[in-house]
Amino acid sequence: MKFKKIGLVGGGIMGAAITQVVASSGLTVVMYEMNEELVQKAMKRIRSAFQREQDKGKISKEKLHERLALINGTTSLKEFFDVDLVIEAVPEIMEIKKKVFTSLEQATSPQTILASNTSSLSISEIASTLKDSQKVIGLHFFNPPQKMKLVEVIPALQTSTKTIETAVDFVRLVGRESVVVTECAGFLVNRLLVPYFYEAMYTLLDGSAGIQDIDNAAMQYGFPMGPFRLCDFIGIDTLVHSGRIMEQYYGPRMKPPFLMEEMVRAELLGDKSGGGFYKGNQINPDVLLLIENLKTNSKHTVAFTTERLIYPMINEAVICLQEKISTPSEIDFAMVSGIGFPKDKGGPLRYADIIGMDSLTESLDRFAQKISFRFWPSYLLRKMVAAGFNGIKSKQGFYTYLNEVNEN
Repeated sequence: MKFKKIGLVGGGIMGAAITQVVASSGLTVVMYEMNEELVQKAMKRIRSAFQREQDKGKISKEKLHERLALINGTTSLKEFFDVDLVIEAVPEIMEIKKKVFTSLEQATSPQTILASNTSSLSISEIASTLKDSQKVIGLHFFNPPQKMKLVEVIPALQTSTKTIETAVDFVRLVGRESVVVTECAGFLVNRLLVPYFYEAMYTLLDGSAGIQDIDNAAMQYGFPMGPFRLCDFIGIDTLVHSGRIMEQYYGPRMKPPFLMEEMVRAELLGDKSGGGFYKGNQINPDVLLLIENLKTNSKHTVAFTTERLIYPMINEAVICLQEKISTPSEIDFAMVSGIGFPKDKGGPLRYADIIGMDSLTESLDRFAQKISFRFWPSYLLRKMVAAGFNGIKSKQGFYTYLNEVNEN
């Protein structure tokens, strides 16, 4: 398909940013909001973002005006009659999304692809409301879309191959890189982030380490920021919402720590509320008080190491591979591109090959015995150990290493 015109539903932070990305690629964009005040608010966001690019010398004044001229704000979905693809970016509430998609099917042509930017809701359930569900797909841009190059492409059960191929072409056209993910709760990147975030919080609650210690350890490992800084950036309420969805599908291992629920009740939502785990550059004293009241007084004797954060993420990546959510190379690419998993370690599965499946499984077993069932090693890990597929040292793991030399 030759794209000419794209529709955007929702001019909030994500919707406005995606509009900016699409217009920057030279495509015409129609952006819908419920009333004129919201349209103007979204346009102000977009103008400010382009102005910052001009101020930094990234674009000229002429280019700024060219890009703004490609964007048409509207309060009527009738303007979507000739769009090639629509991206929905409304609040993460299923009933709202279903209503939007029903309206979009009526307002657009039969050939128009209807995409959702949801980060956690079921694309298949959204698609089930439409007469022609094969043209529905997930396009999950990461925040902030202007900087993040990764887009998860999530087909519903009903999505046609043609829709998938067209969606991948669109992602490429707007200068982003796609990873096609079999639909599951949390999709790929957020699903792997959850055990990393949760274990950081459980580490706080059992008194093994503090907020700054944990964030510093993650950054020394190679992440651009620690888990608590990242939680504040995403929003604690957003994490609780997606966490409840993942607990529903994956059970107790994905149960959100009670600390998160208490932070939402106390309106400690992160950057959006002026304070979460941090308040400015300092640890938030309000969250320290919550942690003190919720401490579990755990009797385990396992000293905190970065492995406590990273190994559950790797284990979940293996479970995703086991469930055929994606391939090893795409899982690793998504984690490096999507959250800044250290490039020198290659991604969670490449790093598992470096550690060795036998050593990884042994550590997970020890954590499971001394800390929690959350660390229980996946079936695929145990099977690989039994087969002698122990990564680089055995020349076979999640990848094959025909020319590697074992120096140990």
